[in-house]
Amino acid sequence: MKKTHRYLLGIIILLISPFFFTAKFDLQYISNPAQEGEVAGVKLAAGKSYLQSFSTTRHSISELSLFLRPATTKPVTTHSIKLKVHRGDEILATQEINPSFINNDSQTNVRFPSPLVTKPGQLISFSLTVPPELSGNYRAQLSLPNEDSEARNATFYLDNQPQDQNLAFNVSYTFRPPLSYQLGILSLFLAAFLIANLSPKSHAAIIFYAITLTASFISPVVALDSFSPLLLATFIVGFLSMFFFLRSLNLPLPAILLGAHAYSFTTYFPLHILSGRAKLISFAFLPLVFLMFYPSRRFIKKHFKLSGLILIIIFILLIFLPYQPPSIKPIHTAQLKDIFLDPNQTPVSDKFHPAYNALQIPKEDPSVIEYYGGWDNFGSYIGFINLLLALVGIVFTAKRYMPLLAIGVIALVISSTQLLIPSVSIFLPIPPQYLIIIATFILTTFATLGLTRLWRFLGKDPLTNAIIITIVIFALFDLLNVSSKTLQFSLL
Repeated sequence: MKKTHRYLLGIIILLISPFFFTAKFDLQYISNPAQEGEVAGVKLAAGKSYLQSFSTTRHSISELSLFLRPATTKPVTTHSIKLKVHRGDEILATQEINPSFINNDSQTNVRFPSPLVTKPGQLISFSLTVPPELSGNYRAQLSLPNEDSEARNATFYLDNQPQDQNLAFNVSYTFRPPLSYQLGILSLFLAAFLIANLSPKSHAAIIFYAITLTASFISPVVALDSFSPLLLATFIVGFLSMFFFLRSLNLPLPAILLGAHAYSFTTYFPLHILSGRAKLISFAFLPLVFLMFYPSRRFIKKHFKLSGLILIIIFILLIFLPYQPPSIKPIHTAQLKDIFLDPNQTPVSDKFHPAYNALQIPKEDPSVIEYYGGWDNFGSYIGFINLLLALVGIVFTAKRYMPLLAIGVIALVISSTQLLIPSVSIFLPIPPQYLIIIATFILTTFATLGLTRLWRFLGKDPLTNAIIITIVIFALFDLLNVSSKTLQFSLL
């Protein structure tokens, strides 16, 4: 690409990038559905106080929805009901509810001009004040019994007396899609890359790309004031180590990037870091260990001091980084299709073995959750695109790379076969499930080989090149989407 074209494209991307950061919408997170009917409502009268409290778990309130209903056949509509939102003695907002919009079919939405700033765990309340002209003309519906954890800390007070039931209400917050942050940062750095006119194959470009991509991946947690230097370093090391290992196999750049993306940005590393098992990030150096000894010891002979330094760093990490073992070692594992393909891998959700249904175990039984373990014990997402390419790579290149395939099969059997797990676990310092990252490494390696084989089969013409690059981009976006949910789920 000519310099003029690069500069022009960089400027265009730079101008577009701010729009990604402005994307936002309202997302409901507290829901108290209404009971309908006159007997399930509280008639709103002048001179009485109606106050509903709840505990917020988000950083903002953008909208409150109330279930108000006419209490007479011809209610008065010439005055307004006043709604106030409180945080202790502080009044956060005052809004007027126009009775003209109150009906029997829908909820009454109160949207704030600017989202109210809150902090998770704060006690928020809203009150309703009825003028004499509207006394007895409207009622507020009570909620259905609700065991939702987001609504358990709610209490309704009528004339300062706590009631057995809550008002029916919903709360929404301003949600900025994590993917929009990631795309915004990616576009900024892509513009800088084009304008700086870096060569894609230079070491500076590789390091720049690794830092750029990592910054986009962790942006969901940075946006919520939860920056993790350890996570940043893990992503960068994982990417660079996988990049240099795959480059040693003389593969084309798009294929190398595919594998480096899949290995470094799998859910394995953030899940374990968020669960207190930072010691396991030493697996980010795993491709470099393979680089030293596979397919020969040429690297370790040529770069003896560097190899020794890498091994020393791994040894230091294993000694000094924290490791919080699970309270009960999981003795079962999740299905392989879920480990590698389930996009809902969040550190606060639980993953049960299929036997859970057959045994008829209650879904919310805490003992079962400890016994089977959460997603942090199993997750290592790579996505459909990478897995399909890995199968292609295994079919066509298994004979040439048989040692890698054998290591992957052994790791897969140890980490995911329930018959072996109880007997193997007594010989390992960590649960066998955590070794799934070795199988992930082998699969991502074969994914790059599969993409390379596909590229050669289709022929290297402009159309095929565009198809290959599109595959790499879509695989990356899939990882971006899943990682953003994994990183941000418990912080929203």
